[in-house]
Amino acid sequence: MSCIKSVSYSVLLNGVPGSNVKSSKGLRQGNSSSPYLFLLCAIGLQGLLHKAEVDGSIRGVSICRNGPRVSHLFFADDSVIFCHAKESECQWGYNGVSKKVHWVKWERLCQAKDCGGMGFKQIEKFNEALLAKQVWCMMKNPKSLCHRVFKARFFPNCSILEATPSANGLYAWKSILSAQDVVRKGMVWQIGDGKTVCLKEDKWLPDQLYRSMSSPLPSIPPDAKVQDDYKMEIFAISAWLLWNRRNSVRLQRPTQPLNQVFFDAVRNLQDFLEAHDKAPATVQDLVQPKCSTSNQTRYKANFDGALFKHTNSAGLGIVIRDNNGAVISALSTRIPLPQSSAMVEVLACRRAIQFAVEIGLHKVIFKGDVALVINALSNGGANQSSYGHIVDDILAQTSLLSFSEFCFATRSCNKVADTSAERAKTDPHLQVWLEECPKDITPLVLDDVP
Repeated sequence: MSCIKSVSYSVLLNGVPGSNVKSSKGLRQGNSSSPYLFLLCAIGLQGLLHKAEVDGSIRGVSICRNGPRVSHLFFADDSVIFCHAKESECQWGYNGVSKKVHWVKWERLCQAKDCGGMGFKQIEKFNEALLAKQVWCMMKNPKSLCHRVFKARFFPNCSILEATPSANGLYAWKSILSAQDVVRKGMVWQIGDGKTVCLKEDKWLPDQLYRSMSSPLPSIPPDAKVQDDYKMEIFAISAWLLWNRRNSVRLQRPTQPLNQVFFDAVRNLQDFLEAHDKAPATVQDLVQPKCSTSNQTRYKANFDGALFKHTNSAGLGIVIRDNNGAVISALSTRIPLPQSSAMVEVLACRRAIQFAVEIGLHKVIFKGDVALVINALSNGGANQSSYGHIVDDILAQTSLLSFSEFCFATRSCNKVADTSAERAKTDPHLQVWLEECPKDITPLVLDDVP
């Protein structure tokens, strides 16, 4: 009798514990007799369910018209009871005086606990996520046995995302194939040489809101790749020409016909290639890892980012000063919330370069307070990171400057840029100051080391 203990229990109803129930007999978990006690209880519950089914209290469910009805399923540590969505069955044992447990919709149970649910996983979506993970693993590991077996049988001449259903396919293959759309919706290409990325169909643009191209561009074939016979360069020049044409229309200036844009883009690209018919400058030529101490006129641009998760946005702040520390321009703007804080910092750096070019600067030292980003810029790229394509874009834009450097600044030396980024929390519009800075951050300029 040493294994019999007296313990108390309470039942959680909607997350609230009820009154304590003190048992007179019981077994501790792990006791050698507990499996037999479990079987006795399971058999007793099974008998009660059968009796309720015979009496008509519950009916169970059937998967076809003449199929057997199933009222319950018992597993090792779970029990599933099937009944019709009627009050009399869902409150089995209700006699008009005393009420039993009130059942709740499964959708409500799947809601987060903070929203009144139980935090259960939605089985269908959870299953889709697991199948999508299998698709992704096969894409990332083409030499795996699973990928080689399925590819030889079902998609020998294409990728798994291009595979089509087969009438004689295995159930496992059909299940995996059903998760193609899940992967497509969340998959974004990171551009390398661009030879395998479709220009129109694939998601490859760095903008979170516009991952794929929305313009029809009928002059470019549907199967064109991002880097295929300078089509990407032609596309970029065409976009620039279209933007200029739009501005001319808005200002009521003369414009060229739309059908002339593509030919102008090709001609401009040819002129560019002829003018730059020499070895391009390497990344190391454009970026130096250390800050210069030269006395030449070089401006210093501090940049920083701030996260506003409650509004699903972020702020970018930029302050540019001359050699004497005098502020010549500042900028504050709000953007959609990026994937990470490092991504915010990279976007702030890119905006700082664009801002310096816009106001006509040529020699600029860019300073940020995230060492990871500064190291990536100084070392010439971050191909394996989620923001590698933006780093490459930054390094390419430095060619618009005659001199540029990237240096690390401590948080205490970057307070003005940080405060400028925080200003976007209350004002979502683009704010630019020339030859001055906002009055509320002017005192910080004296304390901030340029």
